[in-house]
Amino acid sequence: MQTRTDTTLQREIIEQIRWCHQPQPDQVSVSVLNGVVTLYGVTDSYAQKRYAQLAAEKVKGVKFIAESIEVLLPTGSVRSDTEIASAVQATLANKDVKSYQKIKVSVNGGLITLEGEVTELCQKTMAEQEIADLPGIYGVNNMIDVKPVEVTQ
Repeated sequence: MQTRTDTTLQREIIEQIRWCHQPQPDQVSVSVLNGVVTLYGVTDSYAQKRYAQLAAEKVKGVKFIAESIEVLLPTGSVRSDTEIASAVQATLANKDVKSYQKIKVSVNGGLITLEGEVTELCQKTMAEQEIADLPGIYGVNNMIDVKPVEVTQ
């Protein structure tokens, strides 16, 4: 089995970041050692930080990702925790997913925490994706539990 070199992994991750245009390639640096990727730099939104990590996850041969990207919101993009919580609640309420009604939202310093239960892993992932592009957030702590519905015979 041929393993991919660290240089190849680094190049492909940088290409993935360039391809999605978020964040800008000069905002995030990539280093790779034995298949372990470190992402570092500064972005101006949580969404850009998340896209960089997703880009690295797409590359075959990546063993682990250490993410050290800082979010520095531009002046005028900072929102209060109350504004962010309201936006999250409104966003999730507008989706036609019944289990989103069981999600509790808290915000502290622009960091969103999602808690509660859903019945499928994709619902947990989608809940975070739905809010990732909201302005003014620094990160999302997705603590949602997945409790599959038991099938009765």
